[in-house]
Amino acid sequence: MHKKPAIRIIISVLVSLTLCFCIPVVSASAQSGTAVKIKVGNKSFNGVFYDNATAKALLKSMPMKLKMSELNGNEKYRYMKKDYPVNEEKVKRIKAGDIMLYGSDCLVVFYRSFNTSYEYTRVGRITNPKGLAKAAGKKAVMISFSKKKTTRLSAKNLTLQPGQVKTIRLKNAVAKKVKWSTSNKNVATVSKGRIKAKKAGTATITAKYKNKKYKCRLTVSPVKTNPEPKQTVGGEGSETVQPEKERVLTMKIADKEVNVQWENNESVEALKNLVKEQPLTIRMSMYGGFEQVGPIGTSLPRNDAQTTTSAGDIVLYSGNQLVVFYGSNSWAYTRLGHITDKDVAELTDLLGNGDVTITINLETM
Repeated sequence: MHKKPAIRIIISVLVSLTLCFCIPVVSASAQSGTAVKIKVGNKSFNGVFYDNATAKALLKSMPMKLKMSELNGNEKYRYMKKDYPVNEEKVKRIKAGDIMLYGSDCLVVFYRSFNTSYEYTRVGRITNPKGLAKAAGKKAVMISFSKKKTTRLSAKNLTLQPGQVKTIRLKNAVAKKVKWSTSNKNVATVSKGRIKAKKAGTATITAKYKNKKYKCRLTVSPVKTNPEPKQTVGGEGSETVQPEKERVLTMKIADKEVNVQWENNESVEALKNLVKEQPLTIRMSMYGGFEQVGPIGTSLPRNDAQTTTSAGDIVLYSGNQLVVFYGSNSWAYTRLGHITDKDVAELTDLLGNGDVTITINLETM
């Protein structure tokens, strides 16, 4: 190798020092993400998988149990059966507990700290690495990864009408230890998660568990009033014309009904007319890792606008495609509605594990 002139070395050092002072350093251990449980041999550890594409792809495979090989007295590795998204960087310093991806298919768990010149994609880390080296041992070891069960409400937003009843639950909690309350008893009452809407307005439904509060925002919308019954002219034998009962759109994903807050627009009205006589069944296909899309079979009126979607959004694409999101995307769509009784995890379970069938119907309430 050729030696650098002394002046070039000095300049390189000065530039490096300048960059160190100017560029903020973000600790990998401070990154947010998903809590995971990691078992190395017979010892369990707490961990976090970061909020990036690589970690999310690996989380979808959990729970997973891998026999990981030994390398260099500081790490365990396993070549996976598929490639994962990468965002490689020169990490410079490995810390005990770091979990990285080498290349696009080699998962590495480090049990000792050291300096490195290699590039990795950060996946996560074991947050309590004390005893990790002993648990890892000097040979291949079984390491299992599973997502920690998080306590959460089955719905964070609900829309009901007076008289309607809806039961929500606090997932991964002992039901009898959950205390339920409402911020406005005139709008709605709640008992053991069973919400009864009373009159139009808003209320916050709160579940208190282990000194932590979980809240659901409830909107009780007014019932549309029908005109007074009209009596036909003719005296005796005249009959009363009963007002028509309200018919509302409903949606099922596979065989599971979901609560949808539909938009008040021309597209939704056209959809109602389309299913007036019989339900519409749409065979959907997964696309992009964030949506299900399927053909309606006809074109509906459209009012496309650049839209950034979120999980639960239902939109019309190109006038003849129904799209239901369990992730996010930005494109020109016509909004149709939003699923209000499922959180991101539940929507991912419903929509993110293969193609589904969606049924839209017009039912009398």
